[in-house]
Amino acid sequence: LVVAPHSRPTLLTGIVLSASLRALLPSTFLLCVGLALGVHWPGVDGLLVSYLLIMGMAAVMACFAIIVAMRFRTQQAAPLMQMGNFILTLFTTSYAPYALLAGWLQVVADINPVTNVLAGARQGFLGDVTWADTWPALLSVAGMLVVFGAFALRGMRRPGGNQQCSSRDRRRPAHSPTPRRISLFRSPPRRCLTRRPSWSSSAISSFVRW
Repeated sequence: LVVAPHSRPTLLTGIVLSASLRALLPSTFLLCVGLALGVHWPGVDGLLVSYLLIMGMAAVMACFAIIVAMRFRTQQAAPLMQMGNFILTLFTTSYAPYALLAGWLQVVADINPVTNVLAGARQGFLGDVTWADTWPALLSVAGMLVVFGAFALRGMRRPGGNQQCSSRDRRRPAHSPTPRRISLFRSPPRRCLTRRPSWSSSAISSFVRW
């Protein structure tokens, strides 16, 4: 990702879209199993809200995984990517009702934005879908996506920065017909890209690689 010639937002968009679409497979499987065991049908509106929040959380976790990968730059940091999702989900009402949580866990659950996401995804399975439970979940997902996406873009920056090529460098041929003196203390000439890939091709290639 660091040495790719594409722009950082394009690469991040491909990775986020890939994670969001792949999250639909296990969620659909769990939904089918739950409905077969007698889970309440959430309705079309509840199902759409749940899928939207699932895709949003998958995008957030993809950005967090990029942050960890760009920070440590080793495969040994892979468990930390799963640990972040586990910690965010653990200190919510996912495993116990809010009334049964300890005092300090209730405070953490109130601060944790994933609590609102769980409430918005569950509302169709527990009762009616209301806007009062939907907008906090959407706002929490959007806020986390902005924060983690900004840090992911920062970690994906090129080590040497973006170098702008002048018109003189673009006109310079790759192989000069006249021999030049080679110096051991002079850096090699820069290779400038005269044509950058399109946004769609970059996003698709990033989507396939991830």
